[in-house]
Amino acid sequence: SFLFVVVFLEVVDCGPLQKPDHGDIIEQVAFTYGNRIVFDCTETGYEMKGSRVRTCLSDGTRSGSLTTCESM
Repeated sequence: SFLFVVVFLEVVDCGPLQKPDHGDIIEQVAFTYGNRIVFDCTETGYEMKGSRVRTCLSDGTRSGSLTTCESM
């Protein structure tokens, strides 16, 4: 006799994030669990506030906090 086991895996998708004003997304592979988005402030005179790296978590949220580029 044979036993067939079917496993349904739900793909967790955290969705896209917007690049911050005065900054850019420098790494983004996918929006699914385990993938990360990396930000950088690209304009002179601006520094990053919040998280540089935001990773998609198993519950569909992202690690870290909102990323902004603030005038120094």
